[in-house]
Amino acid sequence: MEKTEKNDDELSFDISKVTRFFKKDRKEHHHAPAHAAETRTEAPVPTGKERSSSRWELARQTALKYSPFLLLLIPIFFSIFIRMQPVDFPLADSWAASTLDNALKQQMTTQVTQQYPNLPAANKDALIASQMQKFKEANRQEYDAQKNTLAEQLRDHFRDEQGYIYMPDIDPYFYLRYARNIVEKGTPGDIIKDGKPWDTHGLAPIGGVVTSQMPPYILAWIYRIMHLINPRITLMEAAKYAPIIFIALSIIPIFFIGRRMAGNFGGFIAGMMLAVHGALVNRTIFGHADNDAYNIFFSVFIFWLFIECYEQRDWRKKLALGVGAGILTGLFSWAWTGWWYVFDFTLAATGLYIAYLLIKKRKDLRQFHKDETVRNSAMSLGIFILSAGIFVSLISTIGTFLRAPLQPLNFLILKVAAKASLWPNVYTTVAELNEASLQSIIGVMGGMFLLGLAVLGLILLLIGKDKKDENWLYAFIIALWLGAMLYASTKGIRFTMLVVPPLALGFGITAGKIYHWASTLAARELHIHKAIMAVVCCIAFLLPLGITPIPPFCSQGMCGSSLAAAKGDIPIVNDAWYNALTKIKQDSRPDAIINSWWDFGHHFKYIADRAVTFDGGSQNRPQAHWIGKVLLTSDEDQAIAILRMLDCGANTAFDIVENHSGDTKRGVDTIYRLLGTDAKQGRALLKDSGMPDDKAQQVIDRVYCQPPEDYFITSDDMVGKGSVWAHFGSWNFERASIWINTRSKSQEEAIAFMKREFGYDDEQAERTYFEVQSLGSEGEANSWIAPWPAFVSNGGCASASNSSMRCQLNLGSQRIDIDIDLRTMEPVVENAKDKPTLTTIAYVDAKGFHQKWFNGTTLPYGLTIIRDDNGNVQALLMSPELTGSMFTRLYFFNGIGLKHFRLFDTENSFVGTKVYVWKLDWEGKEGKTQQASKTAAEGA
Repeated sequence: MEKTEKNDDELSFDISKVTRFFKKDRKEHHHAPAHAAETRTEAPVPTGKERSSSRWELARQTALKYSPFLLLLIPIFFSIFIRMQPVDFPLADSWAASTLDNALKQQMTTQVTQQYPNLPAANKDALIASQMQKFKEANRQEYDAQKNTLAEQLRDHFRDEQGYIYMPDIDPYFYLRYARNIVEKGTPGDIIKDGKPWDTHGLAPIGGVVTSQMPPYILAWIYRIMHLINPRITLMEAAKYAPIIFIALSIIPIFFIGRRMAGNFGGFIAGMMLAVHGALVNRTIFGHADNDAYNIFFSVFIFWLFIECYEQRDWRKKLALGVGAGILTGLFSWAWTGWWYVFDFTLAATGLYIAYLLIKKRKDLRQFHKDETVRNSAMSLGIFILSAGIFVSLISTIGTFLRAPLQPLNFLILKVAAKASLWPNVYTTVAELNEASLQSIIGVMGGMFLLGLAVLGLILLLIGKDKKDENWLYAFIIALWLGAMLYASTKGIRFTMLVVPPLALGFGITAGKIYHWASTLAARELHIHKAIMAVVCCIAFLLPLGITPIPPFCSQGMCGSSLAAAKGDIPIVNDAWYNALTKIKQDSRPDAIINSWWDFGHHFKYIADRAVTFDGGSQNRPQAHWIGKVLLTSDEDQAIAILRMLDCGANTAFDIVENHSGDTKRGVDTIYRLLGTDAKQGRALLKDSGMPDDKAQQVIDRVYCQPPEDYFITSDDMVGKGSVWAHFGSWNFERASIWINTRSKSQEEAIAFMKREFGYDDEQAERTYFEVQSLGSEGEANSWIAPWPAFVSNGGCASASNSSMRCQLNLGSQRIDIDIDLRTMEPVVENAKDKPTLTTIAYVDAKGFHQKWFNGTTLPYGLTIIRDDNGNVQALLMSPELTGSMFTRLYFFNGIGLKHFRLFDTENSFVGTKVYVWKLDWEGKEGKTQQASKTAAEGA
């Protein structure tokens, strides 16, 4: 054990010394008279002062004994307090107050304007503010009552039937559904198939084996335990406590690691940073029952046990601690696929440590293997590797363990534009995997100041009178952890939370070392009591974390931002989503399938209890292209053919065709040709390609089957994501093949490839080759392979004359005026040079939906004209590809003119959520009849 644990660098106050300042006579003694000892044999009765001194001494000893635990409780309290803020949705109170104030301001503005029509604007605003304040003070009780009533109404919009707030994020619904199956069926799968748990809700209609994962079991057990205490609690509500519990537990090892390296004060400051750092708080707030909290929990506990294993000299205890670290590593591999990083860092750091020892003991290398430090290092690492290998192999697979050293290479391919299979890489557009600059990541972590203090801690660990050889090992681990995770964060911002533990340890070590040196120096040279220095250092090192010594303690800086983020957490599910999905569940068959973009697939599966085409666990699959094409295409028949294929067999029709042709590009082309034909023509096409009859029949069954019920969802969030799904929907497999197969080839080889594979002539092949060579990054390649069509802007329109209409929109920071001739519907940009025409326009009249294209001098934009129920006209500016797309027609034009999409449900929310649910009419007869009736009614 570390000898410095008894040092005075700990936050333990000698209360008896402090009380001496308040004694009237510092020299007074409380001994009995000498003669009394000769005449009395009984023990002397303590005087009042002696009893007081004894009590103070007992208090001092108790404080010393329990000071680590008291200091540990403070960051745990902060962690729980901050993360529990969303439990009753406090944002509703702010919304309610803002709503009432806006209504009150409108009334006051009307009154002041009527009374003082000529009052200057500045004076008018001041008067309005003054009148509002007077009104609220005079009617405080009524105002507060209305605010509370409105706040409850707002909360109700985010509450389930039991009165609990909906789960705030998407991914927790993935684990929550498996946890529900565990509670209800004893297995995470929906069914047992071939002796294995099977998920029937993902990758419809084929599903897949449920990969064994820890989080659903943890959520199920939390529910079971909490249900014993509160029988009313639901699984969803109990699951919300998972991040609270595991981050609170994670503070324990962080504290004791910091304590071993820099005393109690160092452990305390490290624990405080882990408790309040925004990069971690944002992902572990109440309700965010994803695997993020487990990632922190296991990594810091494994590190702690490895350190204690190394420090321990009793071989029995060393073995127990090393095996404990190995068991946790095995459990970590069950909890998260990225488990390997703490294992790899430990291996690499131990290697660096041994290299350090070799350099240090280079004069006596013959005795190197006999050195106690070397033998201890080898034994500690050996126990850890062996136990980790055993338990990772038992809990996961032996392959999972053997691949661990090579896993860091995955970061190099995380953002490649196209996969080797030529299909698009959806991870390039996942928000939490967005790339960022190192400078911005450092800013997120608290800036160069905090990072510099953390690095200083590693330096201080290696210098000073109490330095030890093993400190190099610990410094290597923390440095590798910090540096590698900073780099990983530049490849995906979700990894910023993994920077927090090493940052907290480095910062805590700096705090502990400086406190020890400062308090010792102050006591020896300046005679300043260490208790005073403890307070000073607490303030000095807590202020950078935003924690102030006076109330409110957590309103500034990092702590204040984390608290505000927790209070402002808004559930992504609300009554609009819940009602729409519940209606699907109630009115559909059990084998019905939901199609939409993948983002919300997990809560589709949980609430509607129906299968989905793809979701957050399967987004990086060919389904991204197919659904993107459905949303992008203006050909309804093609959209229906794609949905039929997906509902009949997911992407398996393509898999069979590709296995036969051996070429992705040819396979995709074949599928598209099949989608434009009937079954008879499709069979002939496959026969001509040389496909065996049995394989051809399998393809036919998966392209032309009678599909199950299908519900297609378009929602407001998909407008902002338009560039993403349109990008994948317009994916150019030919260009993807050229990028993958020619970028590293010579000009002659590349040209030969394009001529052979795609029939290019020399000129076209050479031009394309130089285009590829000019691409400087995977991001540029992504844009070269496929465009990013987007919804650009919206604005209002009004009549300019009997035969024209003017629409005003913004294009970036510039306003554009578009005049539309109502006879030709030609949109002309009046305030642009040469008055160019937009490329295309879409609109609806009494005869139905229309789209017109224009030639000549045009701008590369399309325009849609939408008239609402109140007669207001809105214009939307977008990429031409989106103007007549299925999404635009379904979401903005209410499906007018489409024969296969029948409106099933519409739900709206005051927070802007708008959900359209369409039930597919596969034959198109019912939809065609309904549209004809609707068009006739509008014409009349």
